[in-house]
Amino acid sequence: PLRRTERGAFRPRQREGLVVRKRNLMLLLLLGAVAALACGQFVPDLMAPWDGDEEIGGVTLRQQQPRSTPTTPQSGVLAIDTLDKVVVYTPHFSRIDLVCATAPSEDDPEIILAAEAAFTGTVYEGENFSHQNIAGDHVSGGTYYQGHACADITGAFVWEKEGWRFVQHDAKVSMAGAADHQGAAFSQVLFIHRGERVHCNIAATQVFRALCKRHGQLSVVESRGKMRFFDFVLYLLAHDVDEALYLDSGKAFAHDNTGSLLRLATNCRSHATNWLVFYR
Repeated sequence: PLRRTERGAFRPRQREGLVVRKRNLMLLLLLGAVAALACGQFVPDLMAPWDGDEEIGGVTLRQQQPRSTPTTPQSGVLAIDTLDKVVVYTPHFSRIDLVCATAPSEDDPEIILAAEAAFTGTVYEGENFSHQNIAGDHVSGGTYYQGHACADITGAFVWEKEGWRFVQHDAKVSMAGAADHQGAAFSQVLFIHRGERVHCNIAATQVFRALCKRHGQLSVVESRGKMRFFDFVLYLLAHDVDEALYLDSGKAFAHDNTGSLLRLATNCRSHATNWLVFYR
């Protein structure tokens, strides 16, 4: 059949349908090209990591930034920070104990760090040991012991499973609580407390070691060489140490993240009867 056009001519309906199909096909091809251009611009961005926002054409898109090579998180048990005058050992421990009478073994793989703690009297390791030979009261293996009196003691360190703290006054009460909760504690010279210097009677020049709270973490800090105690105190205060408790500076060792043995510095003597031990 024929139909009249706007110009008065006649054409078959079949031809009109072919023209419509061609026009639709061209429209589809045009839309496809536009979509391809859009995909070429934005698809890589959608597949990449996003970091930041940008508004394009009224639509908020996140801008990508180059991603650095992923690194494997370290699961080390001992962090070592070497400063110009001291070395900071920060153990990531599960428990602490005060080991008495016999020195902890350097071959024990469960030990992260061990260091002499409280002062010792006249009877040393293996010589008819008694807890009275240790200066000040202490808690070992969850048991409270009375040590001998020492005028130099100005504080204590106390550890329980719920946490740890440095104590300046009423140490006996805190130690009794540690014993009740299978903790550990010892008495020593507390020379920095709450970020302030505490007066003490130490006035030597040697390698010093201290148990410290630094940046909220519990660390053992050791001088890299001999220095005056006054300078050691000022250096710790200048490097964000809030608490510092003296450690008897004899035998001490650690195991690094590979399990290798590290021997800390000593003052060429070891008269200790007790050691602060950090365990994995």
